[in-house]
Amino acid sequence: MGIYYDSKTGYIYSCSSDKRFIVSEFNYQESVTEVALETHGFTNLVSDRKNSRLFLTNEVGVVFIYSVASFPPTILTRVQTSSKNSIRALHIDYKKMYIFTGTADGKLGVLELGLPGKERFVKELTSLDSGKRVFNSYKFVI
Repeated sequence: MGIYYDSKTGYIYSCSSDKRFIVSEFNYQESVTEVALETHGFTNLVSDRKNSRLFLTNEVGVVFIYSVASFPPTILTRVQTSSKNSIRALHIDYKKMYIFTGTADGKLGVLELGLPGKERFVKELTSLDSGKRVFNSYKFVI
């Protein structure tokens, strides 16, 4: 469901709905490394080239953050969003350091990414659902 080519290292990163996150070398396609095999399929892959990170999402509302500074990639953290449905869209605002998610049931989530190196502190700030805003487990009607 996502692919990223790092021209600096020559690695191709890909994730798919068959629950696999793999890395292969561009020059040697037969050299494939399986980084993760999850219980649920992946839905998105977004790269942060500047900070050597990859953001993956899955079918049950989890955002994974991997470091690709070394080989093989290492997981920095995983964050469960308030929606337990498949994340269909992922966007990262690098100026304000927010992650925006959109799920199959129409909920929007906002996660605070913070500065590079502080990924373990990533948390969901709010989620929006049909005109209602959920903030710290309290519902406000907009």
